[in-house]
Amino acid sequence: MTDVRPEPSPTPAPRPSRSARLAVAALAAVWGVLCLLQMSRATNGRPSDFDPVWHGARVLLEGRNPYAAVCHGCEVEWISPLYYPATALLAAAPLAALPLELARMLWVGGASALLAWGLTRDGWHRLPLFLSAAYYNAAGGGQWTVLMTAAVLLPILGPVVSMKPTIGAAVFAAQRAQRAQLWALGGGAALLAASLALRPTWPFEWRVALSDAPHYSSPVTHLVVGGPLILLAMLRWRRPEARLLVGLACVPQSTIVYEGVYFLLVPRTLRGVTAMAIASYGALWLQDRISHAAPDTVTLQWWVGHVLVLFFYLPSLVMVLRRPNEGEVPRWLDALVTGVGVRLSRTGRKRRRPSGFA
Repeated sequence: MTDVRPEPSPTPAPRPSRSARLAVAALAAVWGVLCLLQMSRATNGRPSDFDPVWHGARVLLEGRNPYAAVCHGCEVEWISPLYYPATALLAAAPLAALPLELARMLWVGGASALLAWGLTRDGWHRLPLFLSAAYYNAAGGGQWTVLMTAAVLLPILGPVVSMKPTIGAAVFAAQRAQRAQLWALGGGAALLAASLALRPTWPFEWRVALSDAPHYSSPVTHLVVGGPLILLAMLRWRRPEARLLVGLACVPQSTIVYEGVYFLLVPRTLRGVTAMAIASYGALWLQDRISHAAPDTVTLQWWVGHVLVLFFYLPSLVMVLRRPNEGEVPRWLDALVTGVGVRLSRTGRKRRRPSGFA
């Protein structure tokens, strides 16, 4: 699989102007809000994924335990425990002072604007991402995926890795520069310290909430559809998209089509992004069919995890393996991998020496 034909390098295009990028970011914000409102109408006002964070932030600011207040059968009714750490709740605190409907729109619109700003840094070719089913599913549901994808492109957003640590680990691994990773660690540590000052016991309370998450799985464990093959991306470890791919494959997550937004960063041409955006509608169609057949949420997300591997992970893997193992990497990672390679090379040379009986 590593002998696939090399992918041609994209033709360099003029970089868009700052004013043009700002205009597109504003349009993306409006588009994100429209997706949110449309999905709300289509689902008869079903709450968004941002809602428990908004409620949890309000409870946290009152000095109470958000994990005992936001859950099934609790003060704030929610279908599951509150899975987000207090760092996420604290980051959302400014929006907690606003009405929920307005807070939702600012959340989705702001994240979409940031994503558009990052996408257009080198050109317009990635904009079909906003027309994908994965983006519609993410923005319409008020998911964190839009903001986390923006963080892959914008190092200034590095501290968000502490707000969703599992996916955050993959975003952290995809950073090109050591300075960006240090900023992510420093900003995350500051959020952690502030949240502990507000409620020192929250990590233990959060851990209890996470113990009830049977629907989480890591895509690499989906053996039937070739999940372990994703690890071949490590052969291109110098490429940020390869590290992102491996990181996403290895962390437990809700395997739903909205997670496909990350993979629309992998294609390097307008044609590639458009093809993956179109394919995402096939993934969403299958997800809808599965939702009618699956007996429970655990089975639903496990089957949809197969869909993610087939529609997003493996095509991204092929694209990554067609590229050379080149790119900027954090200094510590370069030193670590190079050092291990040198040690293995020396060990190999020692083993190849003839013994005294030769």
